[in-house]
Amino acid sequence: MIRTETLNIRGMTCSACVRAVERAVGKVAGVQNVAVNFATEKATVTFEPEQVRLSDIKGAVDEAGYQALPDDGAADADEHRKQKEHEIRVWWTKFTVSAGFSIPLLYLAMGGMLGLPLPSWLHPMDSPRWYSLLELVLVLPVLAAGYRFYTVGFRAILKLSPNMDSLVALGTSAAFLWSLGATVRIWLGDVKMVDELYFETAGLIITLILLGKTLEAVTKGRTSESIKKLMGLTPKTATLLANGVEREIDVADVEVGDRHRGPPRREDPRRRRNRRGYQCHRRVDAHGRKHARGQEGRRQGVRRQHEQERPPRLPDDQGGKRHGPRPNH
Repeated sequence: MIRTETLNIRGMTCSACVRAVERAVGKVAGVQNVAVNFATEKATVTFEPEQVRLSDIKGAVDEAGYQALPDDGAADADEHRKQKEHEIRVWWTKFTVSAGFSIPLLYLAMGGMLGLPLPSWLHPMDSPRWYSLLELVLVLPVLAAGYRFYTVGFRAILKLSPNMDSLVALGTSAAFLWSLGATVRIWLGDVKMVDELYFETAGLIITLILLGKTLEAVTKGRTSESIKKLMGLTPKTATLLANGVEREIDVADVEVGDRHRGPPRREDPRRRRNRRGYQCHRRVDAHGRKHARGQEGRRQGVRRQHEQERPPRLPDDQGGKRHGPRPNH
């Protein structure tokens, strides 16, 4: 017996995460098919209950670094919306904190080269030690705001399935560790290493990625809400015809070979029949005039077009009873 279940997947950030979840679930014995939708954050799994339990599939997702939750359908819509709103607030808070420290860090790092005013005790040429120390202090809150990139990214690397978080974690870690070593050498007396500080690079990367994550969360929330609204248009019941008797049943109970009565046809108020019985409807042109369209309306339009294209009739003294000059052959 084949069983199909839908799970909510939390923690996916890119298409690489989708492939990681599909690969982890696909390795479980008894799983026939798995399809993960990144937009709706859902996974549809087809498996054999005799060989594998649903808890084993959830465990495989958890081991891959993500979270699998049961899908409650329409009852979960409000909870999903609240979760999305909370996620957007979290990303926005992280971006605000990161930007609040990255802007002064960027000013401190680039101010001397751009000729912006800096106090002498913060100028890299006059006070390299305090300059490097202040940059280190400013970048630490930015890295703390983006800590999730490191926890998820390095874990994905250890599982040999790197993703975009892994790329961010490696790039910013390299810039931070190199600058940290340069700061130590500056305090030991090698002031020339002040030109080897890249704290602002790590801070700006984290800030811009957080901004992108915030915008992505807003867009995904709107997309998921639109998809759920479209799915809500699906009829929940069907009218079953059995022995001349009609009764409503749940759509999930519909079987192959059942006879059903379709929904009543809705009459379009824009459509009507004209005097001759032709079906037509009205359209309004740019000047606000209403015109009837239909079979007869099209015929009248063709006749008016031919009359407009016909050449004007000339007087009798210019050619007689004919229209326009005779063409030359």
